[in-house]
Amino acid sequence: QDVYCRFFRDYFDAIVEGDVIVFKSFYATPPVKEDFTHQKVLNIDINQTTSTQTELNGVGYTAENFIITYNIFQNNGTFRNDLSQSRFDATGTFKAIAIEEIYSIVELNGQWKIVSVTRSKIF
Repeated sequence: QDVYCRFFRDYFDAIVEGDVIVFKSFYATPPVKEDFTHQKVLNIDINQTTSTQTELNGVGYTAENFIITYNIFQNNGTFRNDLSQSRFDATGTFKAIAIEEIYSIVELNGQWKIVSVTRSKIF
């Protein structure tokens, strides 16, 4: 579905660019995020799962759900302060932090918006 591909491409582009204003515009209820620097986000994998019914401000919507896996390389904590800043493999080589999250998006006034992000796992 091209609309979803464009949505998440633009979303992750905002993260890579460190553009907090554009980043917040993707959310139905913008997260409290003051600022963050450019991020090294790699290997983004997006898989659409099921549609579910959700409610936002007393109105019912059909949410499209996606499992998204991505890596953050050299996390500096300005975007994801809940993750360690570095991980090394057995040889001492730095490796990226892999994250899997479940995103739910709904169409509000003709625009897709994120209504929830749930961390599935970090590896």
